[in-house]
Amino acid sequence: MKPQPQYTNISQAIDAMPDAYLACREERHRWLPSRIRWVDEENVYERKRRCPQCTTVRVELVNIRGAIVSRHYEYPEDYQVKGLGHISGDDRNVLRLTSILRTLAKQERKSGKAA
Repeated sequence: MKPQPQYTNISQAIDAMPDAYLACREERHRWLPSRIRWVDEENVYERKRRCPQCTTVRVELVNIRGAIVSRHYEYPEDYQVKGLGHISGDDRNVLRLTSILRTLAKQERKSGKAA
């Protein structure tokens, strides 16, 4: 496993994010059903859903009444931004604007317009 880069500010982290990670962080994941199994030891269903865009997996344990007992995420190796915590507030605004500008630049390249 390669060491995770440490960033001193959110702009550095966002600039280094692949487009798929940026999109999922801005607009949230697009969960697709993946696998469901019964876990005898815990008397729950384990439901795994996968985001086709960034490959994050959401794992939920659901009891026989349908209530979510626990939920956790299995992220790709370099998805999380170590050292900066949860992205919110003004940092989320920077993330959103970066996503918009990257998408706009791609559209302009496809249409032959200069960025």
